[in-house]
Formats: sequence, C-alpha cells, structure tokens
Amino acid sequence: MKSAKAPPRKIKYRIYRVDVQYHDYVPRTTRSYVGVTWATSAEKAINNMKYRQGIRPADLYSDNGGDGYYRRTHFEAEKVYSYEKENDMKPIKNYENIKEAGGEIQNLPAGGYVCEIKKCSEVPNKRSSGTHLEIMFDVAEGDWRGFFEGDYKGQAREDKYWHGIINQNVPDENSQKYDMQARFFKRFTNVIEASNPGYHWDWDEVGLKGKKIGVIFGEVERESQRGTRYMATRAESVAPVDDIRSDKFKVPEPKLLSAPGGQSAALTPIDDDGELPF
Repeated sequence: MKSAKAPPRKIKYRIYRVDVQYHDYVPRTTRSYVGVTWATSAEKAINNMKYRQGIRPADLYSDNGGDGYYRRTHFEAEKVYSYEKENDMKPIKNYENIKEAGGEIQNLPAGGYVCEIKKCSEVPNKRSSGTHLEIMFDVAEGDWRGFFEGDYKGQAREDKYWHGIINQNVPDENSQKYDMQARFFKRFTNVIEASNPGYHWDWDEVGLKGKKIGVIFGEVERESQRGTRYMATRAESVAPVDDIRSDKFKVPEPKLLSAPGGQSAALTPIDDDGELPF
C-alpha cells in the first residue's frame, strides 16, 4: 500500500502591484506594496491577493481613448519565508520573559472626534486616472486622544497598518465626475479652513500637517476570511471641529453586509520604516 503524499508546503509571499501608465504614449512604472499572503506558489499567492482586494480583470487595464493615456497593471510575488528548512527550529532568546500580543482588537467607538492631520500626500488612484489626497490623522482631544498611534505601535504583524486615514479625490478635469469631485473637494477644504482659524487652502497638501479636522466615524459590518461577521468602525465624513465639540453632527446608521463574502472597507497598508509611518 502506497503512502499518501504530504500536502505541498505553503510559502509566505509579499505582493506588489505594478502599474505601467502611459501619458502621451510615454510609459511610467510604479510599484507599490499591497500586503502578504501564504500560498503554495507565486501564482496562487497573487490570485489570493486579487480575491482579497476584489480585483477584477477589468481593473487591470484602463484606456481613455486617443489622448495618449492608458494603463496596464500586473502583480508580482516576492518570497519571504518557506517552511522548507534544513535545521530544526531554534529557541528564541529570553522567550519566557517576552510579553504576548493582545488578542482583542479595539475599535474606536462610532461618533465624532477632533483630530490632527499627521501627514497628507497626493497619490495616484489605483483603479482610475487622476489622484487623491491620502490624509493620515489621529484623535487629538478627549479620552481617545492618540488612539491610532497606540494602535499602530501595538501591532505585532510585519505589515503594519495606520488605520486613521481619509482618502479625498482631487478634481480631475478629464473625468465625467469632475463637477461632483469639485463640490466634495470644496467641502473638504472649507472644513479645514473652518477648523483652523486664519488658515486658507493654498493647494499645498503637505502644509496640512498639524491642522485640525473633525472626523465622524460610523459602524460597518465586515467578514473575516473564516466567514465570521463582526462590527467595526471607519471614518465616514468630515466636519468643522466646533461642530464636533458642540455635538452638532449626526452619526450615520450602521452599514451591514448584504451577502456573504462582501467587505465594507479595505485597510490601507503603510510601509514600516520607523516607529511611525510619518
């Protein structure tokens, strides 16, 4: 009787997204880190990440017609760690005195918070032309002050996430949604100006560091990879800080998943090149 073959070993991969964008038929390549996953091959690792990110075949190509712009996207897998080792596992030094990581994930309660912008960058959109502002912030007042810094420092994982992020589309004159984008962007800059007396938006996004902004969080239902549903919170809108302080805002109704397998929101990976990602 033949013995059964052992299942293939899974390998840890880092996944990178590679966008080749052509402007006036001149290529520009950007390579951005997406996350990590375990799989038996690089191809399966890429497919796993595409599934988790909700990437469709149509998302891998964009063509704006005859204006010289189009984009092609592919993913690359970089092997990080394999179970295939020649030697036995070696004990970790001082292991008995190492403090274990917390098992519970703490969410910021739904509500309004006075926050401070830690970093603001204009970055390309992943699924369309144009750009958006990636605004990293933290709670600046009240019992939850410094919540996202504490959350970031407490993460034991390799690919840390800074969870306090707002993405604000920059109006794109070539987009059919330009008018709507412009109105929402004006709302955003008006909130910044109202929250920081004496400040006037000057089209320098880097200068937003240190500025105050009111952020309203609402509850969303999410689903883990094991199919377990749970409630979390995410930033839903912004408001002047005086509206937050005087309780003149409305917390949105909880957003529930309509069907198994859907995610309400995606986290944004931040490279860990120091104690904090800014």
